[in-house]
Amino acid sequence: MKDRQVILIVDDQLSNIELLEAYLLPQGYVIVTATSGEEAVAKLGLNEVDLILLDVMMPGMNGFDLTAWIRQDPEYHGIPIILVTALRDTEHRIKGIEAGCDDFLSKPVDKMELLARSRSLLKVKAYNDLMVNYRNELEAEVIKRTEELNNLTVALKESNTAMRRFVPEQFLKQLGKATIEEVKLGDHTALNMTVMFADIRQFSSLSEKMNPEETFAFINQYLTRLGPPVRNHGGFIDKYIGDGIMALFPSSSEGAVRCAIDMHIRLADFNLYLEGINRHPIQIGIGLHEGCLMLGTIGENERMDGTVISDTVNTASRIEGISKQFGIGVAVSERILLSLDDPCAYHIRFIGKVDVKGRREAVPIFEVYDGDPEPLKRKKDLIKAPFERGVDAFYANNYAKARGFFNATLEELPDDQASCHYIRIMQKFDRS
Repeated sequence: MKDRQVILIVDDQLSNIELLEAYLLPQGYVIVTATSGEEAVAKLGLNEVDLILLDVMMPGMNGFDLTAWIRQDPEYHGIPIILVTALRDTEHRIKGIEAGCDDFLSKPVDKMELLARSRSLLKVKAYNDLMVNYRNELEAEVIKRTEELNNLTVALKESNTAMRRFVPEQFLKQLGKATIEEVKLGDHTALNMTVMFADIRQFSSLSEKMNPEETFAFINQYLTRLGPPVRNHGGFIDKYIGDGIMALFPSSSEGAVRCAIDMHIRLADFNLYLEGINRHPIQIGIGLHEGCLMLGTIGENERMDGTVISDTVNTASRIEGISKQFGIGVAVSERILLSLDDPCAYHIRFIGKVDVKGRREAVPIFEVYDGDPEPLKRKKDLIKAPFERGVDAFYANNYAKARGFFNATLEELPDDQASCHYIRIMQKFDRS
């Protein structure tokens, strides 16, 4: 509350102003005067007025007009107004009330009545000012708290986004958790999933030609291009293993196979980029297997990690390793092949059987070569039949017949590494 309240006296007669001043100044009020409605408007803009004593009959803007103007202005509409008038008829008082005045004083003004009515309205004004200030403070506090809450929300979203970079949202979903804070050591669940391993061929020799900064930049450029297809096809990246990717596909093997094809297509674009900066193109191998696995958290309370544990994981890793031996881009197990909606929709050839540690029977492996360049894909289509006959002859221990088929495939496609692999094996048999 102000130390001294301000009263604006508006009257076109100086004698009336002086009389009111004489009554009010001894009470400690600050008095501001105006002799017309127009001057009163100007004085309102220069002073924080708490009460207006307003003459009705004035030339130009009269008391009714000024009252109506004040009530329509949001800056001044809360100032109490007492109309000081010699007009006593009901019609003029109703007009004053309709214009928005708060009280009336009749001329000649009685001092005690003036002081009483002024004190009463000034108290109301002071209370209203207090409430307005309190409301403004509350609104400011609400705005402040809202801003703080918004900042916290943004920070929480950023934190969750950052956490999702380390713990995939789908990993939490599979565990039945909404946020990472809910995850506890030992949480686990059994699921049927497709596991993918993808690795860069001969990355060690490649990285030897780079310094650490260049190595990390290269890996991140590579992963930036080959990571998105995993999400696009319904999977999520469980972890990065150096230059390798381990991904899980909860819904179907179909998405995993399409992802592997997409990754090879994107790799071709990445190799064009590498050639543009005078770098050698790279090749990758991808292995896919489907089966039951345990997904959960391991470690200790101070350091946990999400992981999957299963023979399925080991088999997928082994298949990826086999893809290197046979020089093929995408190797999948027979279980993957059987789970596809329409295997004939893909370009597939039987590669052979792979022994996996812990499994009694060898795992049949197939190459999916839809991601190969079109000319190479057509060549593999041509050699598919003799190649698969060569594989069958090999497992029947009919090496002479197998060698004939593989030589035929190499005449059509000299760079077919899978055929070369079998011929090398048979050469070892010959030497032994």
